[in-house]
Amino acid sequence: MVDIGPTGLSSLKRLGLDPQRIDCFVFTHLHGDHIAGFPFWVLDGLFQNPREHSVKVIGPHGIETRLKQLTKILYGEILDRDDAFAIHFEEILPGQSVSHGEWKIDGFPASHMDPPEQPLCLQISSNCGIKIGFSGDTEFCDGLMQAGHDTDLFVAECSALKPPAGRHCTWEEWQKHFGALTTKKLVLTHLSDDVRALSSGDIPLPGFPILFADDGMTITLGN
Repeated sequence: MVDIGPTGLSSLKRLGLDPQRIDCFVFTHLHGDHIAGFPFWVLDGLFQNPREHSVKVIGPHGIETRLKQLTKILYGEILDRDDAFAIHFEEILPGQSVSHGEWKIDGFPASHMDPPEQPLCLQISSNCGIKIGFSGDTEFCDGLMQAGHDTDLFVAECSALKPPAGRHCTWEEWQKHFGALTTKKLVLTHLSDDVRALSSGDIPLPGFPILFADDGMTITLGN
């Protein structure tokens, strides 16, 4: 699972997905809307749906410290319980790659936070050849385009119709970059209300499909 926001656990259950089937989390950056669901997921694995095996957590610099601090603030010392399952943390820096099972995770530099934070854009590829890119949160930068390069699916943020939008991407900017994308399918996410309204309108599209993310969306890749 890539990132887990505050409503991640409840959304998984609402969709009929077992949260404890997740054996690895990969985080793009350490802002609350991308990590705040993790303590709730841990609590579920301790008490509601007891977990018997460990979990891997891969993320940017500081991921272990931030998630442990957040969990302690919300639930005290639950990670130190005798019956707590093991959590194995691994940092990935921009320009590095790590592996988990059949998956390879490549990290690219995102432009969203100031040092010492090192947010990531990601490309995750499987042994069977499927490649999925994730922008995380970022303004347009080389790392964003690298994460989406030659992918079967690129999940990318579009936070506003036009600048200024802080260190985020906008629809106006995406229109200028569509020609440089080499993905088979683009899913725009992190949507403001005005961007989401585009999905029901008549908008010019490039030569590949564009979807607007919605809760519960299922996308099939490969054969």
